[in-house]
Amino acid sequence: MNKIRIGLIGIGNFCSNYHIPRFLRRPDVEVTAVCDISQERLDNRNEGLKNAREYTDYRDLLDPDLVDGVHISTPNGFHFEQCKLALERNIPVMVDKPITRTVAHVEELVGLSKSNNCVLMTAFTRHFMASAVHVRQKIASGETGPVQMISAIQRRHGGNRPDLNGGMLLGRSVHITNIIPWLTRKEITGVEGQVEYGDNGYETFVDVRLELEGGTHARLLCIKETDAYQDEVSVFSAKQSFRLERETLY
Repeated sequence: MNKIRIGLIGIGNFCSNYHIPRFLRRPDVEVTAVCDISQERLDNRNEGLKNAREYTDYRDLLDPDLVDGVHISTPNGFHFEQCKLALERNIPVMVDKPITRTVAHVEELVGLSKSNNCVLMTAFTRHFMASAVHVRQKIASGETGPVQMISAIQRRHGGNRPDLNGGMLLGRSVHITNIIPWLTRKEITGVEGQVEYGDNGYETFVDVRLELEGGTHARLLCIKETDAYQDEVSVFSAKQSFRLERETLY
């Protein structure tokens, strides 16, 4: 079996603890190259990657003779230039959410992906969690009855480098705003809400109300700078309700 050769750009905490173990479990994948600006991370990378070539400049890794595809797990502020060069070299890309921090950059990358017939995929990992897949299938089957309301709350500690990642909504809560229409298979048709900002110009509190096709409503509450961590989505239907806490389902 010919294995798919994957290159990794950015092997920080999330990539090392989430993506890399999953790549290594796949019999059809071989990680042939890794890149990080930290030599310490490269030196201490997973034992399963010891035979991969190492780079500190992502441009050297993006070689079609070395990799069949690339996964990008760097801060959001670097996604655009890295995705663009990969697509220009006809190397398929999977990039951690969000693709970039601006709509204009997203549109440019999507256009480049289409013109070069080269895959550009965002790593919305919750689409592949058994908990979320189960709820989506239940709703689609009609067993639950019509979805009446979705309520989501996310509380998180400070940090997450808003200067690089683009603030709370882009840096983290984009997972929630993505999963709501994905679970229901209904497009968002209306948005309203309240946003409060910190001294650094990035949001610290977000209260968003969404209207979906068919009149279904959803509410998303995001609170930063708290002592507690919370990440859950509750789906209320006519016959059955669910609460999702990432991979845990109630």
